[in-house]
Amino acid sequence: MFTCLDAVFCELVKNNSSRLTLQLGGVQTLKEGKPMRVLILFSLFLLILSSTACNRVPSPIPQATTAKLTLTLIPIRSTEWGNGSVRLAPAPKSGNTTCKLVGEQSTTCAEDFTLGQEVTLLFVPNETSNVQSTSGCDVTKCEGCPPRATTCRLTMNGDKSVTAEYVGLLH
Repeated sequence: MFTCLDAVFCELVKNNSSRLTLQLGGVQTLKEGKPMRVLILFSLFLLILSSTACNRVPSPIPQATTAKLTLTLIPIRSTEWGNGSVRLAPAPKSGNTTCKLVGEQSTTCAEDFTLGQEVTLLFVPNETSNVQSTSGCDVTKCEGCPPRATTCRLTMNGDKSVTAEYVGLLH
């Protein structure tokens, strides 16, 4: 005799005769003469039942909680190379609130912010430069900002890239 311990009632009973009786949930199926076939069928049933019981729903994939902001600052030469910096508010996860452009090589800075956070960028040229252009964010009016500065805002609803060009002033 074999009995299942799951929610489904099943038992394999060998009668006094040469017949095997397979009971599943109170329903009897009679199999005459071929006890091995019944045993194989019953084993397959148990295999299917156990694999179904063990097939759990997979855990959800964790969603990102941060978004990366990549800043590219490009110097453009007129009589001198344009230089300056970008100030970030609020502070990114690293705490570094400034990305600086110095010299004739482009600079790239990458910072992580909380997903969905609104970020303000303040582009400040040095005393011999101007911000020629910005892309990747919405330019906003800059009240109380340093001379020739530009501001823009963006919402970190995913990874973002912002580019700014600094041009040297003509003398």
